[in-house]
Amino acid sequence: MESTAEPSAAAPSAAPPPASSSSSPAAAPNAAVHAATADLLGKLARYAEGEAELSAEDYRLLQAMNLGCAGRYGEMAASAEGLVAFADRLQGQCAELMPQLGRIDAIAQQVHELEGAVGQLDAYSRRLEAKFDALAESAKGKT
Repeated sequence: MESTAEPSAAAPSAAPPPASSSSSPAAAPNAAVHAATADLLGKLARYAEGEAELSAEDYRLLQAMNLGCAGRYGEMAASAEGLVAFADRLQGQCAELMPQLGRIDAIAQQVHELEGAVGQLDAYSRRLEAKFDALAESAKGKT
């Protein structure tokens, strides 16, 4: 199918601009292309500058976050060192107390054995008292 468009219905940009007396007809389209290219390059440069600035801002933010985290990690490391020193002191104190705890266990065992002996002596003294009372009753009955 062939198009039957009229030649006068062509796009307005297809028509060459009126020529000036000082320039040639070929220079006008060249100047327009040159101006459009310069405009495009300017816009691309602004875009690239914006992207570079965004990247730089991202890196500054990342650096600030890294410095903040490094500070916190330093504080945590100092705290961990303090905890390690405290744990070492506790282990030293525990090692010093172990012999005394052993003695306390031995004394507790001896107390337990003494309580058993006291119980046996108490039971024996009650039996003796009961015998004595029985002998005293029998002596009263004979007299």
